[in-house]
Amino acid sequence: ARVEKRRGRRPPRPPPRRPAAEIEEEERRRGNESFKVGDYAAAVKCYTRCLGYDPRSVLAYSNRSMSYLKMREYGRAEADATQALSLDAGHSKSWCRRACARAARGKLRSALNDLNRALSTAPPEDGRQEKTVRVEIRKCKEALRDACRRAPKKRLAVRCVAGA
Repeated sequence: ARVEKRRGRRPPRPPPRRPAAEIEEEERRRGNESFKVGDYAAAVKCYTRCLGYDPRSVLAYSNRSMSYLKMREYGRAEADATQALSLDAGHSKSWCRRACARAARGKLRSALNDLNRALSTAPPEDGRQEKTVRVEIRKCKEALRDACRRAPKKRLAVRCVAGA
């Protein structure tokens, strides 16, 4: 008798699937919340899950790059910012984040080039971001000057070659 009752019932329907874009947005929001409270490792995990739903998400790469910067994982931060820029070369925050990662790794000339690109791609209505970029450019130039001053001075022997 029990078998007959089961046959008459339909199996329960699985819950409706949410669209990937909705899940991706929720993961990015969770990542942003984790970042705000200083839990950068959790933010990285959220942004990574976000990229699982949309591997072309510029914001997820850029935000994960910032989380890596806060964790002082500069190589990963640079790689994520570079990936974000390969998807959208006009994303000025990604230029800034890559510049910060490069500066921390001692790549000051590359960092300065990135900051100049950030300045040229910054939205004109965002004066605060432009001011921040200009301050970072000044800091980078000072660090580059200091590095040049500290560099060992070598004398090169110059020899004249006849017929040259």
